[in-house]
Amino acid sequence: MKVYFMLFCMIISFQAVSKSKAPVIELYGDNNYPPYSYVTKDKTFTGIYPKILREAAKEIVGYKVIISPIPWKRGLRMLEKNKIKGLFPPYFRVEQRPFMWPYSLAILEEEAVVVCRKGVSLGAKPFWPMDFKKLVIGRNLGFATGGPIWKELIETKEIKDHQVRDMEMGITMMSKDRIDCYMNDRISIFWTINKMIKDKKISKDKRFKFVEKAIISRERGFIGFSSKWNPDYKEDFLKKLNNSLHELRKKGRVEEIKKEFLSKEPI
Repeated sequence: MKVYFMLFCMIISFQAVSKSKAPVIELYGDNNYPPYSYVTKDKTFTGIYPKILREAAKEIVGYKVIISPIPWKRGLRMLEKNKIKGLFPPYFRVEQRPFMWPYSLAILEEEAVVVCRKGVSLGAKPFWPMDFKKLVIGRNLGFATGGPIWKELIETKEIKDHQVRDMEMGITMMSKDRIDCYMNDRISIFWTINKMIKDKKISKDKRFKFVEKAIISRERGFIGFSSKWNPDYKEDFLKKLNNSLHELRKKGRVEEIKKEFLSKEPI
């Protein structure tokens, strides 16, 4: 009996030591990209991406995964300096961000659009970005999804580029006629407009004064890892992470989580 008891204690002890020695992988996400990833008023980091990744992390044996928020621009700088291991949700930009490699399996599909004030005259179906010349277009710091022609038009000053701290600032500036248009993910823009109305930061009638004018691109969100972070277990971790993400998608859990957040009232 004593032998069995000692064996049981050894197994429990071994499991505890193994768990304590498990590598800690902290993945950082955009702290202000609702409903995809954001910090609530009570300082909880939530959203579609954090929930998917926390569920995926439960199935990754041998690693402790922590999901934390960070301002997007700072996250990019810290990843480039190898001060963080992984950042989500970048789009696939290998040439533009050589410091970011590899990428995880794609997590979600997104659609970047440009939304303008109702008074901006562009016609029924303007062509991006050529038909947007002479306009002031807002975007978040670090958001670079306008395409090569858009970049050229900014360099030649045919489009005025106005970078803002976050989405609420961009929408506020558009509502006050300080910028003509604002570019970001469609779901995120209109979710934030509804939240701002709920919080009484803009009036209800403003909802009908913002008009989607063009689709910029269809993108997919990933986890991007620091190319300089190269522990012995990196390949094993990525394989287990991708397998877990694949299983969640296969079970339909990714779409369930997305619908869950989109059906919620903005908080």
